[in-house]
Amino acid sequence: MKGRVLTLVGLAVVAVAVVASLWTEERFVVEDARLERASDGARVTGTILNTGPAATQILVDIAVVSAEGRLGEKETVTLDQIAAGARVPFSSKRYPGDVRAYTIHVNEGTNPYGN
Repeated sequence: MKGRVLTLVGLAVVAVAVVASLWTEERFVVEDARLERASDGARVTGTILNTGPAATQILVDIAVVSAEGRLGEKETVTLDQIAAGARVPFSSKRYPGDVRAYTIHVNEGTNPYGN
């Protein structure tokens, strides 16, 4: 019985540690992302929330998908000097044609393994 209790407590501690590490891993949160359409195309806009310490620079990678379902252009928007707790707006260039969807990836640079 004592072994089961210790095992369950150990599993609970590991689960809490994993959840806590994942929670703190998402340092930059994309808020209010949207497509702004106009007669000459569309652009992707939104806001980045920094939930961690200040950052010197981050890269916002944006890719769009055409109405035909083809991956369109890719773009990287550079944001500099993001204070802790700051909300920083971003905007892509205007993409011509009919844009159906988009993806956004916040890139903080390479990790110690070079990825």
